[in-house]
Amino acid sequence: RTQAQVELSWQGMTRLGNATGASARDNAYRLLSSATLNALVPYLGEDVTLAPHEVEFLRLGRQEVVVVTVKLLGQRSEKTLVGSCTVEQDVAQSVVYATLAAVNRVLGGLRSREPVEYELRPTST
Repeated sequence: RTQAQVELSWQGMTRLGNATGASARDNAYRLLSSATLNALVPYLGEDVTLAPHEVEFLRLGRQEVVVVTVKLLGQRSEKTLVGSCTVEQDVAQSVVYATLAAVNRVLGGLRSREPVEYELRPTST
């Protein structure tokens, strides 16, 4: 099993996103995309879900590019979002940036929740 963890700072708050899955070579970058989206969950309304779909690498001229597709699910509708980033030295960071680029345009239009600085949960006895 492989675990990916992404730390994002947004609106003055830092959030961690985690994703765990199979240790398959082609799954690692999808886990990074999933962890990135999981870090955004505290900011989204409950009626919206972001799900990673595909992570692909391609060559555009002499430059390698990562393209990420994300599914936006909400209110009985599904929309495919696409983001890309050139791959420089850090491939993992490029995947995170491409994922954020995919959701960038729609995040501003979504009804978001106020970020919570702490959460209280009951303890088991």
